[in-house]
Amino acid sequence: MRQTLKRLWGDLANTLLVEQMAKYPDLQWKFEGEEERRKQALGGIADFMPIALLIMYALLAVPFKSYVQPVIVLLAIPFGLAGAVWGAYDTWDEPEYA
Repeated sequence: MRQTLKRLWGDLANTLLVEQMAKYPDLQWKFEGEEERRKQALGGIADFMPIALLIMYALLAVPFKSYVQPVIVLLAIPFGLAGAVWGAYDTWDEPEYA
């Protein structure tokens, strides 16, 4: 679905908008609405990710009473997620749409 939307926006920008800009030289356009809000939201998440990781590290360091063990736990999380995705991909059949 997302690839279809990207292709649609690309076709729109490369064909219709180019034709309209050639026809009307003063025409200006930009993508607004949900696309702009999505970019703002993802940018905000990326800004606070280091702070969130530091807080998670501190919260894990207290019960472990160690500086190394929280790092090991935090590094294991992406591997666990990758294994879960791989397992789901490996065992599930392709969805069938009528």
